[in-house]
Amino acid sequence: MCSVEGGMEIEQLAVERPEALARVAVDPNVGIDAAKAKEIVEAAKFDAETAAKVAPVLEKLWDVYREEDATLVEVNPLVKTGDGEIVALDGKITLDDNAVFRQEGHAELVDLASEDPLETKAKALDLNYVKLDGEVGIIGNGAGLVMSTLDVVAYAGESHGVKPANFLDIGGGGAPPR
Repeated sequence: MCSVEGGMEIEQLAVERPEALARVAVDPNVGIDAAKAKEIVEAAKFDAETAAKVAPVLEKLWDVYREEDATLVEVNPLVKTGDGEIVALDGKITLDDNAVFRQEGHAELVDLASEDPLETKAKALDLNYVKLDGEVGIIGNGAGLVMSTLDVVAYAGESHGVKPANFLDIGGGGAPPR
């Protein structure tokens, strides 16, 4: 997703003015090369001068995504300075925990101040936990069971105004109590 619009979250833009948001599919086997970057900047309606400077940034973002085993690489805002340079003022990168064995130094990059304390504690206990904005706690033994339970609660709760409060997978390897 890409947009020339500034001053707002991309999620808000997608809801309020979806026509201002370019959505270009990227084949993960190919990635973002010069041709795909050009397609993205054209779909986002950058002027020619700015597009020529933004396209290489998109290629670099793809390199980070691939080389660092990321699941998300987001820059917002990407700005054009007074002298015409393109600068990433803020960004977010989510790294794949399952690829930690391939990467050195990722642990030092974690911003603990921005982590949810409950999610951090669950991770330390080898549990998969995600806090949500609902009222009904979900716990299960295996991600599939937790996801299906979460879906059932969300569906049933639509008519009663309740939603799932969390996703807690205690892992498929749990043993019965002794």
